[in-house]
Amino acid sequence: MDDDHAALWAAESAACDPTPWERWVDELEAQLGHSADGDENTDGYSMDGFYAQWKSGMTAAAAAASVAHRREVEAATRGE
Repeated sequence: MDDDHAALWAAESAACDPTPWERWVDELEAQLGHSADGDENTDGYSMDGFYAQWKSGMTAAAAAASVAHRREVEAATRGE
């Protein structure tokens, strides 16, 4: 029986590395200053929407800026 502990350890530890999507969300949440998990209708953003932005190649900074811009437009529309 081949019992290669180093290979097993490498495979298990690689599973702990964040995926590109998870790294993008971490950067996005750092830019936003809060969780990216919102309700599109209530908050104006959602994880599904962010996933589509990530898949399209948008940077996390650009996605965060789009949330801030939407909030500014909504505030101006309400007269705030």
